Amino acid sequence: MLMMCCICSSISSAVSTGGSREDDTGGGAGGGTPPDPEGNMIDGYTTTHLLDPGPIKANSISECRAIAKKHGYIGTAYRTSDHPNDAFKNSCFFYHAIDSSFNGSSESKDVGHKSGCTDPSKTWPNCGTLTNILPGYTPSGLSDPGPDEKSESLEKCRELAKSKGHKGVGFRGQYHPTDAFKNTCFYYTTTSGDFKGNPADGAHVSGCTDATKTWPNC
Repeated sequence: MLMMCCICSSISSAVSTGGSREDDTGGGAGGGTPPDPEGNMIDGYTTTHLLDPGPIKANSISECRAIAKKHGYIGTAYRTSDHPNDAFKNSCFFYHAIDSSFNGSSESKDVGHKSGCTDPSKTWPNCGTLTNILPGYTPSGLSDPGPDEKSESLEKCRELAKSKGHKGVGFRGQYHPTDAFKNTCFYYTTTSGDFKGNPADGAHVSGCTDATKTWPNC
């Protein structure tokens, strides 16, 4: 029996009141002085391409970046201790793609939110070109081993998918509502062009096994 529950959250209320390769979503600049894991953030947030499964509590931007990298999200955001809603102070939300038209909220003096690339060596909106993931999942072409194939990240699931010859891959993250299915892989034998992603689903991500390719052209 397929256990693929979606976590639905109200993005607008949560924020207002409250695929990728390693070098494109958090692998660092390589060589020289390492980037500041808390740096390269801009004030404010955008609702475009936003994923908010939370509030996901974190003590720092670097913690949010680690969670984003694990799930394959190219962008991350942090609600600071200055957020007006106590329930959302010091918490994360994410971006599955980058809104290049957003350049910060300095004019509105938004001190409650910070947004940036998952890779701290990159500066918004130049967070990398290989996002290549979609939030959510589709039953079309799905090959699901259930809770048996544990994984620590989307990238590890990609390695397993490649070894099995699957065109597409999915990752159930730590926010899946069923404990047995947290941090597990699923796969796709075919990739449907009808699937455009589900921004309300913070529990699953889907993408091509080959991280250089974009769904559905896997």
